[in-house]
Amino acid sequence: MVTILFTILFGGFSALFAYLMGGFALAPLSVLYWAVGLVLGFVAAFLCLLSFMVVYGRVHKKVDPFNMRHHRIATGIMRLVLRLVRLKIHLTGEKNIPTPGEAFVLVGNHQSNYDILASKAQFGKHPLIFIAKQEIFTWPIVGNFTRILGNVPIDRESPRSSAEAIVQGIKACRQGLPVVIFPEGTRSKSNEMGEFKAGSFKLAMKPKAPILPMTIYNMHRAWKGWPFIRQHVYIHFHPIVTPKEYEHLTSQALSNKIRHIIQSKIDEFDQAA
Repeated sequence: MVTILFTILFGGFSALFAYLMGGFALAPLSVLYWAVGLVLGFVAAFLCLLSFMVVYGRVHKKVDPFNMRHHRIATGIMRLVLRLVRLKIHLTGEKNIPTPGEAFVLVGNHQSNYDILASKAQFGKHPLIFIAKQEIFTWPIVGNFTRILGNVPIDRESPRSSAEAIVQGIKACRQGLPVVIFPEGTRSKSNEMGEFKAGSFKLAMKPKAPILPMTIYNMHRAWKGWPFIRQHVYIHFHPIVTPKEYEHLTSQALSNKIRHIIQSKIDEFDQAA
């Protein structure tokens, strides 16, 4: 829906600007008028989108992670951004995604800021929340919007903040929310994974939540060659790791297990490349 509205705004503004500059009559400068109109139309439509996000975030001040309207709007915006950035998402393993209403912990490797957009965009029917760096919550346009969705801020430089974020994530999971965490703690900016922080797996172990491992491949290539080259990104959802499968494991052993699962698909993508 968001993409459709953006397209309508883009087309409408482009036609308006082209008309104001030279009308619709055929003339030597008509192509130039339309070219400028398309650029101005895109900018105007994008500004409308940003304005909507700011107003929506300020009007809806109450944090409500179960409000699916918030999540559907966020998902729509993220799908639009992925299209504008020219990322083609190749999705596999969708059958492994739990049905809406089930709590689980989504664990993936972290290559780029667009990991959040791309993973959230695949869960239009789930109130998916993230444990995300606290800086995002202070950004002028998306800060309030991020907050009302129920996402949990984390200060990666503070052990106390990290522990508090995990506790909040555990509470959210016990309430029935699916929660996302990237155990590397920072972006790798490549297809090579960093080490996982074993403590982050307490997020699943304490509430005995199923774990959905996710492999992201080539996301670090976002913006390369834009707008002329479309980048192909691959996301794979592995089979669920149930609490019974890890109940006798330590957090470090579970961390190693999930990392091995995610790495196996990266190796497979590498071989196919």
